[in-house]
Amino acid sequence: MEIVGVATNASSETVYNADVYGSVQDSANDDVLNSGRVGSIPTLKPGPNEFRLQLTVATSQPLPLKLKSFKASGTTQQLNASPNPYDDYTEFDDFGAQK
Repeated sequence: MEIVGVATNASSETVYNADVYGSVQDSANDDVLNSGRVGSIPTLKPGPNEFRLQLTVATSQPLPLKLKSFKASGTTQQLNASPNPYDDYTEFDDFGAQK
């Protein structure tokens, strides 16, 4: 399913990597998510911002879904992604020997 909405950034600074939390329940009031994290929004400029989040829901969940208490939390500085610890940055010469 896709959640479409408007997030309002009331601060005067751009917010990056905003994690979105909230309650998602089906029509029987059963929780749809194991955690409260619904997704993330890469950038929220000051003021209203349209957003779209993808949500995977089992076909057995009775619709419609109820979305409650949504809130986003992020940082005002852009974060660099951590390198993958499984990447091998070892350099080799033309003969296959490690430099």
